[in-house]
Amino acid sequence: MESATWRPVGAVDPLTLVEARNQAHHAMQLPALAAIAFVPFREDYSHINFGWIDRFSAFVSHPIPTASGAVQFGLRLADLTLLILLNSEIKLSYPMHGKTNAEARTWLLAEAEKLGLNVDDFLVASPSKIPDHPVAFGAAYDVETHAAAMAEFCNYYGNANLVLENIRQSYLYIHPGPNEVRMWPHHFDIAVLVTLEEGDPETAKAFGFGFEPGDPSCEQPYLYTYPWPRSHRPDTLPELASKGQWTSPGTWFGTLLRGEDLCGTPADQQQATVEAYLRDATEKCREIALSHP
Repeated sequence: MESATWRPVGAVDPLTLVEARNQAHHAMQLPALAAIAFVPFREDYSHINFGWIDRFSAFVSHPIPTASGAVQFGLRLADLTLLILLNSEIKLSYPMHGKTNAEARTWLLAEAEKLGLNVDDFLVASPSKIPDHPVAFGAAYDVETHAAAMAEFCNYYGNANLVLENIRQSYLYIHPGPNEVRMWPHHFDIAVLVTLEEGDPETAKAFGFGFEPGDPSCEQPYLYTYPWPRSHRPDTLPELASKGQWTSPGTWFGTLLRGEDLCGTPADQQQATVEAYLRDATEKCREIALSHP
């Protein structure tokens, strides 16, 4: 894993990031379609997820073998710039500010074809269903108005990648164990799942932890943990020894640490606060998963 350091958050009110989040989520769907079309298929569909590259402040796809070398598609979050990497270095970039999805798509397809990729595969790829936004209907992206919020998202995602990997390392002894820290473009969350037993992924005991930039259940960034299967919610839940909290009955089952709670923590204590929450809450969720009938 590349080295990274914690980036303090709180310069922007976490409750005001919704518009920037929605624009970034839609912009992410263009490299996501490229991953669906061009990355070699995997039966678990992990070929469509993305990794965080801290030195670029960007999410990038798995490598795609071409005659020119390994190609990756990505998005730099701070300024919503589409990226095409060749052999792990940025080869081409396309700023989304003032541009439409149609214009960005035209650029991406032209460059993909120059790299020898079959653009017909892109044209038939099915996009993920995500919440509507004007950019999906022809509006141009407006990065400049939300520049501070975009930069804050870079901080949140970079921090999440850092701490999630730290926690993931502590579970490498488990078999089958944790997958890699990856982002799934349809949900836009970055997460790890620790599988506790072999078997059907829908029913095998597991627990997960990750970062979500916000969604209809919580319109601000938050870190989370959960047991799997989620259908088992004990009548009595163990008390968390950190700032996190259990979700309310009737919503998804797990714990969360909201951005506003983290931003109220001094900058030099934020990473320790997050890691303490994750270590405590993941263990609680692991115990619940293991107790599942």
